[in-house]
Order: sequence, then C-alpha cells, then structure tokens
Amino acid sequence: MKKLLYLTIFLPFLSFSQNAKSMDSLISIGVKSYDQQNYELAIECYQKALKIDSKSELANYELALTYMALKDYENGLKFSEIVIDLNEKNVMAAYLVKGSCLDELGKTDESIKLFEKGIKKFGYDHLLCYNLGMDYYRMGELAKAQEILEHGIDTKNSHASSHMLLAYVLADQGMKVRSILALHYFLLLEPSSKRSEKAYALLLKQMGGNVKREEGAENKINIYVNPNADPEFSDAELMLSLLSVNGTLEENKNKSSEELFIENTTSMFKMLGELKKKKDKGLYWEFYIPLFDELAHSNVIDAYCYYISQQSNEVANKWMEDNQAHFQELVELFKKKG
Repeated sequence: MKKLLYLTIFLPFLSFSQNAKSMDSLISIGVKSYDQQNYELAIECYQKALKIDSKSELANYELALTYMALKDYENGLKFSEIVIDLNEKNVMAAYLVKGSCLDELGKTDESIKLFEKGIKKFGYDHLLCYNLGMDYYRMGELAKAQEILEHGIDTKNSHASSHMLLAYVLADQGMKVRSILALHYFLLLEPSSKRSEKAYALLLKQMGGNVKREEGAENKINIYVNPNADPEFSDAELMLSLLSVNGTLEENKNKSSEELFIENTTSMFKMLGELKKKKDKGLYWEFYIPLFDELAHSNVIDAYCYYISQQSNEVANKWMEDNQAHFQELVELFKKKG
C-alpha cells in the first residue's frame, strides 16, 4: 500500500519534470535555429514549447523576436505584449521588440510613448534610449533625440550605434564640433564596417570648415562664420575652419591627405582640451574631450588616425600592417582606460 501511494505521488512529478526538460530542449533548439536564421524551424519549436506551457515567458519572448526578424510585425507585437503582461525576466527586452514592431507598422507615436514608459520603469537603459532616439530622429525631433541619446551613452558608452546616431542628429542640427567628437568615438569602436565608411565620409566633411579660396586671388581665402553655430562650441568651430586651411598652404602641398588628417585631428583635439574649463560639464566636455586630448598628447595619435581610417583607405591598412608594434601601443592605451 505504501509503495502504491509513493508511485501515485511520484508519477505526476515525473511527468512535470519530463515536460520541463522537453520544453527547455525545444527552446534551446529554437534559439539555435534563430541564430542560424532558420526562423521557420525556430517558430515551430517555440509553438510546441507553448503547447506544454502557454505562459512560458521565454518561449513567448523568443517567438516575438523571431516574428520580428521575419518582418511579421503583427505577430511580433502580439507575443511581446504577452511577455510584457507576464512582467518577468524579459519584460524590458519585450518593450524593445514591441516598440520596434510599432515603429515598423507606422505607429511611431505609439512606439515613442512605449519607450518613454519603459525609461520611466527601467531607467536610462542604453537600448531603450537608442530606440527612442531613433524614433525621435525619424520624427524630426532632433533636440529630444540628442538629449535621450546622451543619457544612453552616459549609461553605456561602449554602444557604438548610439554614438553614430548621435553624430547624425548633431550634424543635422549644425552642431559640427559635437558631431565630430561623436563620429570619432563611433569609429574608435567600429572602424571597419559598411556604416563606418559613411561615418568617416561625414567626419571629413564636418572637418572641412567653411573655407573658400577666392578666384583670381591665390593668397586670399575667405572663411565664412556660421551665424547659427553651436554657442557652446562657436570658438572651436571657428578654429576648425582655420585648421581646414592647412591643405591649401604652399608649405603643405607635398603632404598626403593622411598626413594632413593626422595634423588637423591632433590640433583639433589639443585645441578642445585647451578650451575646456573646470565649469564645463556634460558628455562632450567630461567624456569625449578629455579622452581625445590625452590621445593627442600621446605618441599613438598617428596610429589612432590610421586605425579609424581603415574602412576605405588602403594607405591606412598598409600602415597598420607595417606598424603592428605602434598599433599595439594604441591598444594598450585604451586597455588602461578600461
């Protein structure tokens, strides 16, 4: 009789344990399939897992993520909402999926409200800030985009996409110096991708200054002052325009574009370091400028300039191949910075 009672109690537990293992196995196969971009198989696995436990937060979340990858935004929305309602481990990630799906469905206003709600709930998470910043940018709310992206970078400054998006937001507002700083940091984090090439092209454009040589007057150069220049960096922008004249000077006519880029970058970083006052606060004065000023005063500034130029510059790639020891000094410098 005691043995029968033991079996009666043990069998339901055994069944539950087997179901749990089966569900974990299905989710694991689904995740691997997702990573291999076999989204249909992933969905099949997650749906089978939900037949075992329809309230599995992880299965619902992975299903939402997979539908979003397939651009099935309606289903992505549906399953991310289930995860949000469950309010467990993946709730913040579900906010990201739901907000992205809303945006793709043309409901950017709703996406913005959701991300704002998420930030109130979870704080300035860098991914929430980035996605909200992207929504603001698409809606033309540039000042709002700038502010929220700066908060996200304060939270996690290693997120390359945040620096890149901030750079474009700043460029569109005519904040040339700030944009240059954000572009430099993005290229430091991500120097060799497809989007790095576009970022580097924008960097060169921003560093060009408002300079024009007058026709028929070989030694006369006009510098146009931007009346809408960023007040906080107006002095720096004027000096940047003066730096851009270097390439037109007779003494520099035999210098390569790479050499001029190194000289102008070094001068700009040092100039900004000199302009910095103790009272100056914020991301640009307290994060970007001290870092780049230190770099400008180091013996690896040339290695840095070649490093961030590598995406579309064969000269830079050749230099890095031939100067591995010098490049390693740059790596060690940033390791010390953490």
